Amino acid sequence: MPGVDVKPIVHKNYQGQDLVLPDDPKPVLKFKDNPLLADQIGCDIVTASGATLLGADNKAGVAEIVAARRVPDEAPGDSARRASGSASRPTKRSATAPKFFDVEKFGAACAYTMDGETKGEIEMETWSADAITISFQGNNTHPGYAKGR
Repeated sequence: MPGVDVKPIVHKNYQGQDLVLPDDPKPVLKFKDNPLLADQIGCDIVTASGATLLGADNKAGVAEIVAARRVPDEAPGDSARRASGSASRPTKRSATAPKFFDVEKFGAACAYTMDGETKGEIEMETWSADAITISFQGNNTHPGYAKGR
């Protein structure tokens, strides 16, 4: 999806109604199909108009990284525990992306993947999209020949 010509829509003081996206062929985010919307009642919600991505996931991710980087500097205690630097790179949780960040060369003890889904949440787990093997058992059939199978 293009990142240009984004038209954000601010849904003020959300009260649990379905959200209309006027430029989307399926123009409604239904409350009943999106249970996390219940946590947003009383909040302002920003969506795209439906024709482009809003990009809020990545923008929120950058804000999250900047905020997390400030915590060691503002925390009381031993200055040796404080971070000496920070770096970030987009990974989208792919298995190959972390190999491009050399933790030891950067002088860090570890590296984290940061993500979240809803207000006040920071994910502390990640997964790898490198490979998966799935086996299905059953009968291979086509709907045109499937009656009685």
